[in-house]
Amino acid sequence: MVDARKRISREAELRFASEFVKKGYDVFFPMAEFGAVDLVLYKNRLFKKVQVKATKIKNGCLRVKLRSTNNWQNIVYKSKDIDFMAVYDYK
Repeated sequence: MVDARKRISREAELRFASEFVKKGYDVFFPMAEFGAVDLVLYKNRLFKKVQVKATKIKNGCLRVKLRSTNNWQNIVYKSKDIDFMAVYDYK
């Protein structure tokens, strides 16, 4: 069973993927569950690597963690690993 946080993260990835498809991108989902890249976009012979974060507005701010931790690794996102971050406010 998928926990609530993972479900929200997957929703965010799918919502962004849908929007990118509407804008003419081909969207690919990496096989790695805990890698730095959540989506790979392709358009005009260029690939872009995207990290998607889901968060809520708290005290008027969207706080985004620039790293990810699970039971066996700590991922710090670096500009050489991803081209941009997409942030989803899941309210």
